[in-house]
Amino acid sequence: MDVYDALGTIVTTFVAILPKISLFIFLLELVNYATPSAVEFISSLLSLILGTVVGLVQRRIKRLLAYSSISHVGFILLALAGGNQESLAAFFFYLMQYSVSNVNIFFIIILIGYSLIYNKSDSNLLDEKNSPLQLIKQLKGYYHVNPMLSLSFTITILSLIGIPPLLGWGF
Repeated sequence: MDVYDALGTIVTTFVAILPKISLFIFLLELVNYATPSAVEFISSLLSLILGTVVGLVQRRIKRLLAYSSISHVGFILLALAGGNQESLAAFFFYLMQYSVSNVNIFFIIILIGYSLIYNKSDSNLLDEKNSPLQLIKQLKGYYHVNPMLSLSFTITILSLIGIPPLLGWGF
């Protein structure tokens, strides 16, 4: 999780998304040769629990998104463990939804970081070597700085959580 935190936000976007897509495509190929087992169900359950519980105590945005991605891996493994056509359709839908939402949230974080530099708000929290937006508490009151961007951020986070009627709810 320190890798997510130490990298720049643009690089973190690629590190968060591309390896997971390639891994899941590989796992999808393995599903054709193996039957679903209890190991897949248990690993998906452990991913869901670990990502959710540890993510609840995070103060840094990138770490929260890293643990969120662990939870999402649990959902994707659960879809792969089903082993039938419906679960494969759910796998593809969830993978596309997760990719779009993740790219969107990192893009919004980059934009919020640039607007924090532009508006020079919370200058004591800025780290010159990394993204200006690092802590969740830096988002406090951001609606007054840029209402549209904060609304986009909120909608994307709610989609990642799976709130109806947003894209993440379809799984």
